[in-house]
Amino acid sequence: MRYRLPRRVSLGRGYWIKVLLTGRRDMADVLEEETCSADALWVEHFGEGLGYSGRILIYDRLSAQRKWEAYFHELIHAVNDIMAYDRDHPLLT
Repeated sequence: MRYRLPRRVSLGRGYWIKVLLTGRRDMADVLEEETCSADALWVEHFGEGLGYSGRILIYDRLSAQRKWEAYFHELIHAVNDIMAYDRDHPLLT
């Protein structure tokens, strides 16, 4: 069975993450660099009013297994950043 990556992830308390498959050029643009060799990125958007807390960008030419590994790796970064942000800016009291 083949599982598809989620396109949106709810971490509760109003925190949403978009998951996007993209090329390395787009990833480099996000980093404002010439090139990007990373397989995936976590980009936070706290307090920007976008309707989501951040994005996980995953290089679209990876194998399915590697995409899942990159997704889980970046999701851990997202959870850690959201925990720290929520500590200082709780959405719920």
